[in-house]
Parts: sequence; structure tokens; C-alpha cells
Amino acid sequence: MLRLLKHRSFGALTVSQFLGAFNDNAFKMLVLLLVASLGGANSLDWVASSWAAQTFGQAAPAFLFALPFVCLGPLTGALADRLSKVVIIRAANLLEICVMLAATLGLVLRSYDGLLITVFLMGAQSALFGPAKYGVIKELVGGRELSRANALIQASTMIAILLGNVVGGFLTGHMGGDMLPWAGAWYVSFAVLGWLFSLGIERTPAVDPGRVIRPNPIAEFRNHWRATEGQRDLVLSLLASAFFYMVAALFVTVVISYGTWLGLPEARIGLLNAATIVGIIAGAWAAGRVSGERTEGGLVPLGLIGMAVGTLLIHWDPQSVNLLRFSLFCMGFGAGLFTIPIRCLIQGLPAPEQRGSIQGLAETMDFIGILLAAPLYLLLEKGLDLTPPEMFLVGSGLMALAAIASLALAGQFLARFVLMFLTRSLYRLRVLHAERVPDHGGAVIVSNHVSFVDAMLVYGACPRPVRFLMYRDYFNMPLVGWFVRRMGAIPVSSQDTEEQKVEALARAADMVRRGHLVCLFSEGAITRSGSLLTFSTGFARIAEQTNGAPIIPMSLDRVWGSLFSFSKNRFFEHPLSFGRPVDASFGDPLPTDSSPSVVRAAVQELIAEQRLARGGWRGSLGFRFLVTVSRNRRNVLLSTPRRDFTGAELLEAVLERRAALQRCLRRGARVGLLLPRSAELVLLQLALTLSGRVVAVLDPSMAAGELEDLIQRARLDLVLHGGESSHPAPNTMSVKRLLDLVTPSDRSHARRLGRLPTLWTTRSLVRDQDASDLALIFFSSGATGQRKVVEASHACVLSNVQSLLQVLVVGNRDRVVSALPPWSPLGQTCGLWASLLGGAVHCLDTNGSRPDPKTATILLGTPSDYRAWLGESEVMGGDKPMPGLRSAIAGGRNVPQELFDQFLQRTGLPLLAGFGATELCPVVSVNLPDHPDLSPRHSGLRPGSVGRPLPGVAVRITDSGGEALLEPDQEGWIEVKGPNVMSAGFDAQGKALPQTHEGWCRTGDRGHLDKDGFLWLDETAAEGRF
Repeated sequence: MLRLLKHRSFGALTVSQFLGAFNDNAFKMLVLLLVASLGGANSLDWVASSWAAQTFGQAAPAFLFALPFVCLGPLTGALADRLSKVVIIRAANLLEICVMLAATLGLVLRSYDGLLITVFLMGAQSALFGPAKYGVIKELVGGRELSRANALIQASTMIAILLGNVVGGFLTGHMGGDMLPWAGAWYVSFAVLGWLFSLGIERTPAVDPGRVIRPNPIAEFRNHWRATEGQRDLVLSLLASAFFYMVAALFVTVVISYGTWLGLPEARIGLLNAATIVGIIAGAWAAGRVSGERTEGGLVPLGLIGMAVGTLLIHWDPQSVNLLRFSLFCMGFGAGLFTIPIRCLIQGLPAPEQRGSIQGLAETMDFIGILLAAPLYLLLEKGLDLTPPEMFLVGSGLMALAAIASLALAGQFLARFVLMFLTRSLYRLRVLHAERVPDHGGAVIVSNHVSFVDAMLVYGACPRPVRFLMYRDYFNMPLVGWFVRRMGAIPVSSQDTEEQKVEALARAADMVRRGHLVCLFSEGAITRSGSLLTFSTGFARIAEQTNGAPIIPMSLDRVWGSLFSFSKNRFFEHPLSFGRPVDASFGDPLPTDSSPSVVRAAVQELIAEQRLARGGWRGSLGFRFLVTVSRNRRNVLLSTPRRDFTGAELLEAVLERRAALQRCLRRGARVGLLLPRSAELVLLQLALTLSGRVVAVLDPSMAAGELEDLIQRARLDLVLHGGESSHPAPNTMSVKRLLDLVTPSDRSHARRLGRLPTLWTTRSLVRDQDASDLALIFFSSGATGQRKVVEASHACVLSNVQSLLQVLVVGNRDRVVSALPPWSPLGQTCGLWASLLGGAVHCLDTNGSRPDPKTATILLGTPSDYRAWLGESEVMGGDKPMPGLRSAIAGGRNVPQELFDQFLQRTGLPLLAGFGATELCPVVSVNLPDHPDLSPRHSGLRPGSVGRPLPGVAVRITDSGGEALLEPDQEGWIEVKGPNVMSAGFDAQGKALPQTHEGWCRTGDRGHLDKDGFLWLDETAAEGRF
């Protein structure tokens, strides 16, 4: 929050109002203590001789200070709209200098009645200053920072009040009657300083220069009140603020009486309110932190409850000064929680041209409350003859009644606050582009649906209150039903009749027309794979009834797989964890007539942009590998015919090789691995990645000339080979020689590191890596027959791997068998990294033959591999071959229909086809196996297509010029956007491959998207199929 003070104008305003509040309260405390000491040892004759002092006591200064606000508030509020608020602030500071000169004169002349007149003038000056001060805050910092700015203003004001009370008590107690005129000099000095700082506020334009100001304050008050018509929340906020100021003014007087009742000296009485002010500062800071960029009305009832409890505490021991201080601190903390949202609502709800008038109205009502505090105090003290502790009890009762009323009248604020608190506790919410949500007016928010708590996440991310269309059965659940009704949700269900659906949509449209935000999850159900489902037309039917309200696409990411999402075919799979990171992003507003396919594409693109924005060392492959190892120290992660590697054993072997690599290679060096499929190939890949080196897996079957050409074009610094390489080349090293460099110290250090907690291991191993660093180099020939060199960062590979893990749901009970070549992009990402980072067993057959698939749960191979497996009686024998298999993915080439049918008949599982390209690291879309218990809406399989795009990957179809976006079922060029797009690429001539345009990469393939989001390739396109 303190960064706002760097804003020159807001910083100058804060200091100027701080000095003004300090001056006012120092002088007011002096006047109050002069009359409070009547009859005591420090009583002054010229005060005792005043009729006003004898008759009204402390009520007179409080009443006279509040009276100008009531009389002048409507006029000064209108003036703040007609003139520049900054001009009014400077004029008010000049007037303060004059008022303090009058105060000095009253002290010199020893006239208590003169001091009372000065208090009245000081109130008039503050009445002029207040509406301009509060009205200009939003103009200086904007709506997003309003809560924080108000928290700073409130905190600085409370500090000024605290210091003013202390200084006022000190001047009264230590200067004596003869020295009091010197206090006036201090008051004048601080007033001059306040005026000088006001000159640093940048002048703002008048919002309503043609405003007619009525000299009749009653008529002006009526005019201001008419501005609140139809704004229930604004009216309630004004009444709540007036009530608060009445109670606050009452307790300021009661606390002074309490100090006198306890027999405290004047200086210590002035310090009593310090506890209240410190509490208000703490409460205001807490309210600002909790509210962030929004106005959190749920703090209002909590603040009132805190104030009621705080004032009640004193009855444990009414004679205890320390308990009194603690009670006042608790009351102040509740007051701080209460005032920030109330003040923000009063500033944020009115239209800009009415903001000054509403601030004037608020000021008038606040001081009506302060005026009422004076006769209320007289009633309690003289009418009912109550002691100060009994007055505290009355105040506690008043605040408890107010808390009950706030729950009854505005319970939706508390419900939303509780939901927001739960959201922030369970998740670390990162919000992108919240400024795209309009500050005023209605809009329809359309979000993807990935968990039971999506409504909580949307509300926590949106800077304004949101109404939801929500599943009807939620309204009948205990507690949940109370919350959703208080939030103003609209019940809807797929089982509703047509009349009920029409009614629900009409209610939603009416809310939008009245200026509310309405959110709906257009998929109609929680996704079972994390992929976007088909969008229904409900939001379009709402938007068309709203006379032009915009549609705002919104995306939620990193939620699927969490506690309240659907994972592994059931809900609540994962144990409860706190602080899970979640991303929420808002898109640019779309026209009212946007089709479901356009909005779905916008949400899909938002998810891709969210993943593009991630970075740091936690986005590296090495970090994710270390996290997987820490969770699977005793589980097998790598299985070979010779031995199995548990997580701990795998890490130890990798760290030994990492130590040797660090001694002979610079960080960022490019290393080729010319090895057959083997455990050593896997260990070296992991060791190079953990050491910050770039890995390029080479095909040992390539011709020598072609291999040398690739090494040169990939700019490899070193090639590691098995010692029997038939391709001699410069800058080569055998694996045996590398392993000879591993020392006993390296092995000992590897064992120690492998036993450390993950946090310490990652800090020492991968803290210097970044997601944008180059990680892998791929080679692919594609349809041209000329090999391309594609460079991929950690973010490119990891995003693709994590998306695959999300849709395939890979876990530590899986065994992944891959017949794909380890030097192919799909073999490295889907075959190696997806199995390791998913915690599955990576089954490696090193005897050179095709791996045995009988124990696999996830199988990867080319159509040729599947055709061969189908012909092996050992594999396909029995009634149920490969009983544990749940996913079979075919890569490399298109799957013939007869092979698809034959595999489905023998195993009961479809061969899953997809689409990808080396430049896209490599997977774009893939078909998914259907769950038998799910409705067709959740189907992830459409034979003949290449599946839906992976989560985080956006796909669009454009015309030949790449400018016009095509509608569903229209064929065009396929373009892809997402973090999986290559970092750089080069063709056979060494020329750079075409880069993206605005993040979109044209694949060179033609196809279309159907209305359900499945991608279909042109029948002539074969390069991208796998």
C-alpha cells in the first residue's frame, strides 16, 4: 500500500490532510480538557467563568464542531462537483491558517467563548475540505486502488488524531495558563505546512462546471438525497457511516469521562484514545490488505461485531487501566475494519458527476450523527446518571444491534467475504487483466468450468461483486444454500423445463440491465479432463436481452486436479492442501452478438496466454523432476531388464553424472547424445537437464554425413557416444570416459543431496535456471524430407508434458511402455518426460527389440508397432490381452481405419490419434478414451478427428491471408498459440523457420474445428498426424 505514496499528488494529499487532522484534534483536545478539568486542581478561572463551559461541559465543543458540517455539507459537496476539488483543498488549507490565527487570539485574550467560536470555524473549514478530499481520491489513484488508498488515508488520519490528542493533552497539562498562547503558534505553523503540501497536488478538472448551487442547505440536501434513488447499497452505506460517527463521537467523550472517573491526569487521559487510534490503524491496514483491488463489504458486520466485543471486555475489571486500553484497541480494530469498505462504497458507487455531492451528503449525515452524540451523552450522563463503564455497556448493545441489522440487510456482503476468505486460504490466486472488467455497468462473464469452487474463484478474482447462474440442487444443501441465496445466485439446471430455463435467463438479463455482473459457466458441467467442452448458447440468450452489454471471457487455470475438481474419474481425489496456485484471467470485452465458438476460442486463448506468462526456476524441467523424485523416493520410476531404479536411486545416479558434466562443460552448453535406447541415455538426459545444459538426442542410424550436418546446424559443443560410434566427429567423448570422471566425493555428495528435502535440493541444483532457458533440441524431417532443427525451452516442453499429464491422468500406479524412438520429439516428451514427471514407471526395453506391452497401462507406438503387437500371440493371447491397459496412443503416422477397428475389437480400447508438429514441442491435440459412466457431453473421442486441443493450447482456423477467422466446420489453415510453440527453428539451409504472428504459429496444415471443438485435418494432410 505504501507504494501509493510515491504517487506525487496522492502523497501530497495524504500529508496535507494528515497535518490538518493533527491540527484540528490537537486544538479540539485542548478545548475539551480545559472544560474537563473544571473543579480540579488545574482548573482555569477564565474557563470556569464561561456560562457555556458550566452548562454544557464537553458537549459544547463537540456540538459546535459538528454543526457546520450539517449546515454546510450539502453546499460544500455541490461545490466539489462544480469546481476543481484540488482548488477547494488549497482554499480550505488557506482558511485553516486564518482559523488557527483566530485560535491563537482566543488563547491570548483568555476567552473560552472565543475558543468555542474558533471550534465552530474549524468545523466550517473541515466541512469545506472533506468532500473535496474524499472525492478526489478516486480521481488520483483510480478505482482499482481505492481500498488501499482509503486505508492509507484512514491510517494517516488516525495517526494524526493520535498525535493531536497526545500533543493537546501535553499542552494542556504542561504549559499552564500563561504559556497556552504559544500553542497557537504551533497550530499556525502546521496549518502553513499543510497549505504548502497542498500545492503539490496536481489540479483535476471540475466534473460538473455547470452545476447550480442552491444557497438553501435543506433544498441542496434534498437534491443530493435524490441522487441515491435506486441505490440501496449506497443508502445503507450512508446510514451506516452516520451511525458509526455517532458512536465514535460518543466514545471520544465517554473515554475522557472514564479517565476522569479513574482519576487520571490530563496527559494520561489524552493518551487513552491512543489505544483506540492504534487499533483503527491496524484494522484499516488489515482491511486494505484483505480488500486489495476491491471493496469488501463483508468486513462491515465483522467490524461491528469486533467493536461490540471490544467495548464489552471492560466489564471484566472496570477499574483496570490496562484492560481499558486493550478494550479500546479491540474496539478500534473493529472500527478500522468497518470504515474502509463503507468509505469505499460511498466513493465508488456514485456516478463521477455526483461523487462530490454524495461526499457532501455523507459528510452531512456523519455530522448529524456526531450532533446526536452530544444529546445522547447528556442523556446518559445527566438523565440516566450512568457511570462510564455503564455507558460502555450501552455502546456495546448499540453496536450489537447494528451488527444484527447489517446481517439482515446486507448479508450478501458477509457471504461473499467468507467465500473470498476461503478462496484465498485454499488457493494462491493470481489475477491477470482485471482492468478489463468495466468499473460500472452490466456485463456477462463467461468462464470455463473445472471444479466445484469455480464460483468462489471467479468472485475472488473479479474486482466487482458477481451474480451467478448456479446449479439448482446447491440451493437445497445445508449452509451452501444460505450462501448462494445471499449471493443473489439464480438457480438453473439441465433438468429444468423450458419455462424454468427461460425464466432464469430473463432474471439474469434483468440483473445485467440493472448494472450487475452476471457469470455463467457455459460448458454446463465440470470438465472431466481439463479440456474445454462445448459452450452452450445460454450466455448469448442473456446478452441479446441486455441492449448491448459486453461479454467478458474469463479463464481459470491450474484448478483441475485440485481438491474440488474431477480427477481420476472421481471428485475429491487429492488430500486437502493450502496455498495451491491458481490463475484467473479476463479477456477483452466481446460484442453482444458473439457466438459460442468465438467466446470458447477466446477462453481457450486466455488459458494459453496464462501459461505463456509463467516463468522462473519453478518452470524448469529440473525442478519438476526433483519434485517428482521427492514424492516417489521409494517407488520405481525407471524399469529396465537389468534393474529397477527407485526415485532415490535414480536421483543419486543422475547427480553423479551431473557432477562430472559440470567439470567439463560450461553452463548452457549444447550436448548431443549418440546412444541407443538404454538406461544410460535416460540418466544422461536427466543429468544434462539438471546441470543447465541443452540436450539433443541423435539417431544412431543416421548416415555419417547427415549426422555431421545436423551437429553443425544444431551448434553442438559436445557429442557423447557409447564408445563404439561409427560416426567419428570432433568434440566427442565416450560415456565411459565421462563416468571415469565421477569421483568418490561426487558419489558421496550425490547420496547426501538425494536425502535432503526437496526445497534444499532445488535451491542448490536448479535455482539458477529459468523456464525461458533452452532445454532440448529436436530434429524432424516432416513431409519435405529435409531435417529441421527446432530449439525448445523448458517452458515449451514442460507445458506440453503437463497438458498431456492432465488429460491422460498419469500417476504412480501407471506403467508407461513406449516403442517410439527416443530421439523423436514425441518419444522424448510423451514417452520419457511425461512418464517421469507423472510419477509413473518408465518401462525401458534395452535389448533392441520391440518392448513388451503386456504390463503396460499406457502404451505408445507407431501404427507399425501396433500392427506387430496384434500379430504376436504372446501379446494378444487369451480372452483379455493387456488387461491393465487403459490408454493406447499411436504416433508417427495416420492410423488406418482397419487397424483402429482391429485393435478396438481385440482390446476394447480405441487407438488414440492426435495432431502435432516438431515446432510445437510437439502435441497440439489428442483424442481421449471415453469413460462409460459419463454423458456424451464429456466425450473426448471422435473417430476420424485428431481430438480436442490440449489444455493451454489454443487453435484457430484462418483463411489463406491469415486475417479472417473461420467459423466451425469451415476449412482453412491451422494456427496454434501456447507456451509449447518453439523458441527457434532452422530449416535444412540454416534459415530461421517463420516465427509467430502475435503469438500464433501457422502449422502449414489445413483442417477445421467442429462445433464441439474437435480438430479435423484435411484428408491430404499427413505430416501433423500422430
